[in-house]
Amino acid sequence: ALKAAKKLKYDPLTYESVPIEYPNYKYKFTFILESDSLDLGRHSRAANKISKLIRQEKFEVAERECISRIQKEPFFYYQLSVSQFQLNKFSEAANSAQNFLKLEASQNLSLPEYYFLANAVTIYAESLYRAKKFNELTQVEEILFNVSREKEAKPRILYANLFLGTA
Repeated sequence: ALKAAKKLKYDPLTYESVPIEYPNYKYKFTFILESDSLDLGRHSRAANKISKLIRQEKFEVAERECISRIQKEPFFYYQLSVSQFQLNKFSEAANSAQNFLKLEASQNLSLPEYYFLANAVTIYAESLYRAKKFNELTQVEEILFNVSREKEAKPRILYANLFLGTA
């Protein structure tokens, strides 16, 4: 936590590019404990390599790696959406995130963790918004309904990320 806090570069809240005062503003940290590797069976090495490229902000290289491997492991759609989003390729990022979510809905993925689903939903919603695909954005709930048929907290996490991405 201290290491993350020391790396934080504070950006004040702005309105129309002008910093504004916001009394009692709190900065929220979300921690996800990372292991050094993802367990994707025989595709683990490639997924970990791509994760490292993303952390190093080598998004073009990560995008190429994902595209070359996507037919072998659908999880690469998630990493592809992250790379494309960072490259401001919002239509492509939305398509990749949508493919990831649809494959998860059909349970074809070997790594169905909610962390990745929640991030994919956020990337999908924000990418559609930034690509000005507002009509498609209104249809996201249908995809989430197919992904989250459970009656517990997990579906609410996905919906919250949908609304956060849209906001």
